Amino acid sequence: TAELFETRDAATASAAEAKWFHTYVAKMLYIAKRVRPECLTAVSFLTTRVNCCDIDDLAKLRRLLGYLLATRERGITIRLGDKVRVAVYIDAAYGVHTSSGRSHGGVCTVVGEAGPIDAKSSKQHNVT
Repeated sequence: TAELFETRDAATASAAEAKWFHTYVAKMLYIAKRVRPECLTAVSFLTTRVNCCDIDDLAKLRRLLGYLLATRERGITIRLGDKVRVAVYIDAAYGVHTSSGRSHGGVCTVVGEAGPIDAKSSKQHNVT
């Protein structure tokens, strides 16, 4: 994950590669929000790079797509069990966005025994 947030002065992507990158980041955002919340951290970062993607960002997206291909049988399973239980998990990583110095946070809400019903991962707005 440490390399995910690093941005280097790499060669910029061609116009065709930038269009492909934008298209697939949007598709990944749709998938991550609905059935693959474990991808939200990577997708959240990649969405910040849509307007200025470089070859490193293309490699990060290809790695994410390879992960999805290798784990395509996974998804969300919702089971309530005997009692309805609501659990919320929150975490943050401080100062990982090297270009802005901002932190990254995430939250996941689980109802029942398994399967998140809501998940969010985003760059935090304040730097203190």
